[in-house]
Amino acid sequence: MTGQVLEYSAQTDAGLIEGDDGNRYSFTGDAWQIPGAPRAGMRIDFQPHGSDATVIYTAAPTTRAAVALDTGSPGLGSPISTLGIFGMCVALLAVVLFQKAYILGFPLMLAGFALSTAGLVIGRKRGQRVGFAVAGIALSCIPAVVNIIIGLTLGAAFGNTDKAIVSQLFPFT
Repeated sequence: MTGQVLEYSAQTDAGLIEGDDGNRYSFTGDAWQIPGAPRAGMRIDFQPHGSDATVIYTAAPTTRAAVALDTGSPGLGSPISTLGIFGMCVALLAVVLFQKAYILGFPLMLAGFALSTAGLVIGRKRGQRVGFAVAGIALSCIPAVVNIIIGLTLGAAFGNTDKAIVSQLFPFT
């Protein structure tokens, strides 16, 4: 049967569920099979046993908003990770500058990667949307991948792979 958590007390490790049949069922923490503590409003599946709910699992969500509520993933109304946006902007700047000014592009590439990764980790913990952080990680990897390919190509053409890769990745050395 499906239902919704009405209330839960961590002190007593007990709560109350309203089933879709209109009846109310009490439950204890022992019946809870979902990671994390019960929250009011959670949609759940459970097995009724008299006036008690046993073997409680997350109900299959029917809407995108329900998915965000039940899984703890950020929904469309969640804030965007500011650190992720900043990291993506630095990574984008690194992509633009890397081929023109290695001295600026390489540190910006590293900074964009670090900021975007921090934005991803911190944003997930805070329930923020982290799409920009993921884009920043991808953007900051582009200059490195492009230069590795160029280094391998030049190395193959001139027969000295190690030196060509090092000169492409670290042109200021």
